[in-house]
Amino acid sequence: MVQSGYVEVRTVPTRLVSSGGWLQDAFVTGKDLIFIITGNPGLTSYYEEFIDLLHEETKIPVWAVSHAGHEFEDKIPCPKENPDLYNLEGQVEHKVEFIKRYVPNDVKIHLIGHSVGSYIILKMLKNKLIEHHVYMNYMLFPAIERIGASPNGKFFSFVNNNFLWLVVILAGFVSCLPNAVGSALVKGYFWIEGTYQKNVPATMQLLRPTILKNIFSLAADEMDRILELDVDTIEKHKDKLRFYYGQVDGWCPLAYYRNLKDKVPDARATACTNGYRHAFVLNYSKPMATIVGQWINETAAQSK
Repeated sequence: MVQSGYVEVRTVPTRLVSSGGWLQDAFVTGKDLIFIITGNPGLTSYYEEFIDLLHEETKIPVWAVSHAGHEFEDKIPCPKENPDLYNLEGQVEHKVEFIKRYVPNDVKIHLIGHSVGSYIILKMLKNKLIEHHVYMNYMLFPAIERIGASPNGKFFSFVNNNFLWLVVILAGFVSCLPNAVGSALVKGYFWIEGTYQKNVPATMQLLRPTILKNIFSLAADEMDRILELDVDTIEKHKDKLRFYYGQVDGWCPLAYYRNLKDKVPDARATACTNGYRHAFVLNYSKPMATIVGQWINETAAQSK
């Protein structure tokens, strides 16, 4: 059963979603935690099904937190006045601070990074406390190099540089409509795209102009900062890293998988053969929970 609520991290209200135990209740019977770092958009609402299924698969508590500024009910510190809270480096510090504040020191963390969440994990592993805390890392559709040079990265930069104003206006228009009308528009689009209708509420939240601006701002920072593969960090932690790439992925082309294998030949990296999309939480939560759950169960069994 999924639980959710808000906690404060670096002065920013942050949505926490859990299955298997809320905060300290999660560690009454065990000392393991699966902690998910989302992609961008960093709305935990998209991940709720995956979180619940992963808990069913592993029987280990599963948590995920929103990116700073991507989910909130009331107010957040002004992004224009506090950009360091919301940029890429700020998101790294946000996750480190959450773990320091809410995860006991004796808990073993199984980190899952999705998309840019994988890049955030590589940065977090440079922190000695996190390095000590983390037992294993699972990098799903990892956006860890040259994201701006990817097909989707190029398209994003074109839209961001030329039409962001229009995107924000259209999103604001939809978000101002009666909820039933706005939801119907999103449902229609998802029907055309073949995307599950369960994602409509999260998408309605994403269309709030402040949240959308924060999402685009973070993505623009990703284009500038996620450049060459961090071979040194991957080499150092390769025994605690497992990568899963898509066969057709506009953010992480298969060439990036081959580059990882060329640079770190013994890295544990797999290319998907099932056609799962980069945004797997939209349609493929169940099979991905099965795959990752099996990996975690194997790792946990080896540690006993």
